[in-house]
Amino acid sequence: MCCPPLSQDVDAAIAAANAPSAHERLKAQTDAARGYGIFFGSPAFVVDGETFWGIDRLEEAFAWADGRHRLQKAVKSGLRSSSASGTCSLS
Repeated sequence: MCCPPLSQDVDAAIAAANAPSAHERLKAQTDAARGYGIFFGSPAFVVDGETFWGIDRLEEAFAWADGRHRLQKAVKSGLRSSSASGTCSLS
């Protein structure tokens, strides 16, 4: 059997998904997600330690990876965070 739009053998795809290596990879990826504090099924993306929640944040994750996210730009332009007070100020 073939899935024409994808040009993939459906039986081979199902067999690969049921293979022990696929289950091991899923467990490893789940453990990695838990390490980032992700415990539920919402799509989440972690880029350089920053977590972006939801598919609607995918573009922000890409921007962060490229160094062009608006918050990164704010820091570069003078926004400074005070770790003691948890507040931000312009310097």
